Amino acid sequence: MAIPRGVLSLIVPRSGLVTKTLHPFSKPQIPMASPAILCILFISLSLFIVSPAITAAASSPTVYEVLEEYDFPVGLLPKGVKSYELNSTTGKFKVYLNKTCSFTIAGYNLKYKSEITGTISTDKIKDLKGIQVKVLFFWLNIVEVTRDGDELEFSVGIASADFPLDSFYESPECSCGFDCDNGIVGKSGKFRFNFKPLPVSNTEAGVRVDLVREEVGGIRAEGGWWA
Repeated sequence: MAIPRGVLSLIVPRSGLVTKTLHPFSKPQIPMASPAILCILFISLSLFIVSPAITAAASSPTVYEVLEEYDFPVGLLPKGVKSYELNSTTGKFKVYLNKTCSFTIAGYNLKYKSEITGTISTDKIKDLKGIQVKVLFFWLNIVEVTRDGDELEFSVGIASADFPLDSFYESPECSCGFDCDNGIVGKSGKFRFNFKPLPVSNTEAGVRVDLVREEVGGIRAEGGWWA
C-alpha cells in the first residue's frame, strides 16, 4: 500500500491505522498560554518595573542627612519632618512638618510652620521662610543661617545672633525642645542678637532708638535701629 506524500502512518496492532497529516506548507501551531501562566508573567513584570522605584525611594537620604551633606547640624530642624523636596541644582527646598511646632532654646522662643522653604548651599541657608524667633517682645522671621566654623549665625534682617554648633547636634522636639527629659542637650547660655541700624531715606533727620542693654529672660540685646 502506497503512503501519500506528506502523510505519516503509524500502524497500531489491532487498533487500526492512525495517520497524521503533515502538510509541507502548513504553519506550526503555537499552544495557547493558560490564564495562570499569564497572571504569573504579569506579576513578575510588575515587580521588575516597581522594584527599582522602591529601591530608589528607600535609598533616598533623610532631610537630616541632607543638612549634614551641606555641612549643617541636624538640629536646625525639629523631629517630625514627614517629607521634603530639594532641587539639587538650585538648592531650593521645601520641608513639610506634621504640624506647626514651637519650643524654647537657650531662652529664645522658636516657631516652625508646617511648611518651610529656602535655598541651601554649603554652610549657608538663605531666603528662609517659615521659622520665627521671639526677640524682646516681637516675633521676627529668621531669613538666613550661616555656619562659620563652630558657630551658627541666625539672621532676622535687622539683627543676628551666634550660637555654638554643638547646641544643634540633636533635633529638638516640638513643645519641649531639648528639655523633654529634664536634661539640656548641648550647650546653653546667653546668646545675644546684635541689632543693625536700618538706613533712613526721604527724611532730613532720623531718630536713633538704642537698646543699650536690655535683659529679657537672661538674653541681652545691644545696638539699635532707626525709626
